[in-house]
Amino acid sequence: MLTTATDVLHDLQEILRNEARLTVDALKPEDNLQDLGLDSLARVRVLVALERKHGIEVTEKQAAQITTVGDLLRLVETR
Repeated sequence: MLTTATDVLHDLQEILRNEARLTVDALKPEDNLQDLGLDSLARVRVLVALERKHGIEVTEKQAAQITTVGDLLRLVETR
């Protein structure tokens, strides 16, 4: 099954609701994760959930470079 950007965005919204306890209806790629209220622990939970859902592996170096919703989307789309 091909994963589209819309699918990944939907998954990310669900993960943010479940793992970071955020209510986000309209995410934009330019949205900053810190501005959305994700602390470092919430970011780790989101990354782990994305890894499990999409079968990807995120290195510490990659994780440190993720600051926006768009960064998360690109991470999944390029795998």
